[in-house]
Amino acid sequence: THTARITLSAKVIGTLHASSTMFRVGIVPPGETFTSVVKLIRTDGKPFEVLSATLSGSTVEDMAVKAVPIAKDNGGGCSIVLTGTPQDNEQRIGGEVRIFTDVPGEETLVIRIGGVARSRS
Repeated sequence: THTARITLSAKVIGTLHASSTMFRVGIVPPGETFTSVVKLIRTDGKPFEVLSATLSGSTVEDMAVKAVPIAKDNGGGCSIVLTGTPQDNEQRIGGEVRIFTDVPGEETLVIRIGGVARSRS
């Protein structure tokens, strides 16, 4: 008998829709600031509020997240903006963002963060 461990990712769509299942930071040179954005919208078009967005398990010391409402005339919703400046070469950029909303049944969303700090050579 052999045992294998696999990682699986799924996208479940409810009332809230995220533009991405992950904050894909990519490869960032140490000392350079990255920005990654995931947009949230309600599929039924109703307004909603992001009560807060927090980081958990961040691997970059100054990583920060903020929720920026999108004006209704620009489609509405909310942009979740992740920024940070990794300092070490070969540093994993990881963690997750927890988003708390006022949408019944979808009060908490969790979006993972993925990337790496690597010098250009």
